[in-house]
Amino acid sequence: MIIWPQSVAALCTTLMAGIWLFSRLGPGVVFGPWQGYLLQNRPVLQVPLLSSWLAQLALQCPIGSPPWRLNVLSAILGALASGTLAFLAATLARAMVSTVEAIFAGVAAGLLFATVPLMTYAGTAAGPTTLTVLLALLSIAFLLLGLQPQARSHWLTASALSAGLASANHPAFGVFLVLLVGATILTKPAASSGPRIILFMVAGFVLGAIMPLAYAFTSGESLREFLSHALNSPYPVLGGAAPKFGFAQDLTVELAPLLLVLALCGTYLCVRPVSRAPALVCAFVFVTLGPFLPFLTNPVTPENQMVDFEAPRLVALAMVALFTACGLTLLTALTLRHPRSRPKRLVAIVIVVLIALNNARASAPTRKHSIGEQLSADILRDCPKNAFLISGDSRLTSLLLTAQPAEPSGENIIIFDSQALQDPFKRRRLTTVMAGAAVLSEAFPDENAWTRWEQERPFEVRQVYERLDQTMAHPADLQDLALWDFIRDNCARRPICLVGLKSPWLTARAQVLGFLLCYPRTDRPSPENVQSRLGNLLTEIAGVRDPGVQTAFTQVLLPLSECARDQGQSAAALRYAELAASLSPLDPQPRLAISRAAARLGDGRLAGETISAYLQLLSPSRTAPDVSQILREDLTRCALESEFGQLLESDAGSPNHEACKNLAMKLWEADELVVLIRGYDTILARNPGDMDSLYQQAAALAQIGDLGRARTNLAALVNVGQTAPMMLWEQLHNDGRFSLLRQSSPQFRGFSGTAPYLGS
Repeated sequence: MIIWPQSVAALCTTLMAGIWLFSRLGPGVVFGPWQGYLLQNRPVLQVPLLSSWLAQLALQCPIGSPPWRLNVLSAILGALASGTLAFLAATLARAMVSTVEAIFAGVAAGLLFATVPLMTYAGTAAGPTTLTVLLALLSIAFLLLGLQPQARSHWLTASALSAGLASANHPAFGVFLVLLVGATILTKPAASSGPRIILFMVAGFVLGAIMPLAYAFTSGESLREFLSHALNSPYPVLGGAAPKFGFAQDLTVELAPLLLVLALCGTYLCVRPVSRAPALVCAFVFVTLGPFLPFLTNPVTPENQMVDFEAPRLVALAMVALFTACGLTLLTALTLRHPRSRPKRLVAIVIVVLIALNNARASAPTRKHSIGEQLSADILRDCPKNAFLISGDSRLTSLLLTAQPAEPSGENIIIFDSQALQDPFKRRRLTTVMAGAAVLSEAFPDENAWTRWEQERPFEVRQVYERLDQTMAHPADLQDLALWDFIRDNCARRPICLVGLKSPWLTARAQVLGFLLCYPRTDRPSPENVQSRLGNLLTEIAGVRDPGVQTAFTQVLLPLSECARDQGQSAAALRYAELAASLSPLDPQPRLAISRAAARLGDGRLAGETISAYLQLLSPSRTAPDVSQILREDLTRCALESEFGQLLESDAGSPNHEACKNLAMKLWEADELVVLIRGYDTILARNPGDMDSLYQQAAALAQIGDLGRARTNLAALVNVGQTAPMMLWEQLHNDGRFSLLRQSSPQFRGFSGTAPYLGS
């Protein structure tokens, strides 16, 4: 069996694809969800096992920085995957054209695949995608070699083992087992060794696919814990969702329409007897991992689960590139049939491929910039020393974890993803990372949680009850409550900062600290140059074709907008939201943020216009929220704020206390804490001895985390009031609004029958 033409095509393509990917390689810190976790030996969040092992091996290399080594590893694997595809294309082309033309067809397929935007982006930064794609393409290549007449059975065993390893890195590739066994049964003639070959193939597949489970057991993970994250990934299942028949539209984003037409021409190989078997295998791979992937795998993945969505799409795109190259070769062979026209056929192939590569070069993404280092350095400098830094987005978490070792201001800052607070297995790993720096129980929720939450966070508990029955609650549905538990238990230990995390109860309370939110509040002043820093970074972003940059900045800006809107700074909220919309024009969330900020400003026209744009940008698969209800709530809050201010200024400085009290209750229900605090400031400026206003303002201050001012109010309440300190303290213990104040004050936690000193 002669395979040298395919090998030549694979070698040439690997070298050229490597040059292409290295020309766009990230210099170190890059935007993406994987890099920071692959740098860790035992990451808190799950990463594919084989990619983790290979990354740890690459980190032993003494050349360059650790992030750069992982980026180089991805580029090498991407180049090898492109070379493997060239091998496949040359194998198919040999059945219809000469050896030289087959080599050209293989190189054309590999280079077209390497320059696809999705492949260029995946191959220039650390991640599991390129390894999975390489293993899947190797499995197909070994299968085609094993299906040839007189081929040895070890090719089929190697194919099954490669498919098993691909499944270990991405469970959705478990569907390859059906492909391998089915192709072998249908193609190989019945023989006495047939069952033995199938048995060896199944054994090889299981040997590769079982590795994550074996590793989980050896590392002390129970079967239940393993399944808790294994079943939240795209594993094979029949009828999970309807096939995506609009997949052709997705292809036009990655490949030019002319190339797709050539791919359709290449499917003619599926009906030619000499090429039918390998062509049908490749067509089956495309259908399985393209339009029918939702139907054949579990499509319901929780938002808090990191999943590699790119690997199946890239393998499907690889099959399209293969059929494109074969279709181009077939057309040239049919239109230029004369034997002396062979040079013309080769020239035609080269010209078409060069045109396609030139178009791809003009629009291909790149990671060759330092914006990741700049953004992460700014965030870490905004964070107080020895703080907990909680991220609400895995891409931001990865960015910060990657940059932290090289950033002096990041020393002793503990960075982790908010997802880690919701799953018992992740919490156990996080406890190990914390090394005693935080209080974090292994069980979540614990046995007293619901009783405690009813007092401390009644509104959030009511929301959970409205969404689903308590006994069926998934930890992901309790994100706000998990975050609250961590803040309450650890606020006295270290400052707590948050980035990229949107939570209504948090943004109504937290302090803006540069690019961060801080809760409880600190005395550290917010950096004054936030707007100028944003302007400088946005100027650099304008010249970079990196979709991860826009996504990451949008995730930073939206919580800042929500925080400003919920704390009475609607003009600033509108500016942040407009910046996010300019960065991510196809993302609907910034449009919703603009509309809500406009509603809080009372600008109904702008709110209506932007909400229409928001609804148009929503994908059909997403259920639109009741935006009219959302805007009504924002308009109502705007009206309440205006009415409360007017009431306080009415009646020549003598406001109607009963009306103020009724409005204050509505503002409490709406979480308008900053509005309440400002209103009570107005009342107390006129009547410093107003005990009810002192107490209510102390409660609002305790809620927003301004614990120093809350203690001052309570001390003033004891000094000017006639209430006994013991009675007041009992009232504080029964009032859930003061839970953060009690937890953050050692003398409060140690209450044993005597009133604590409230002034310290």
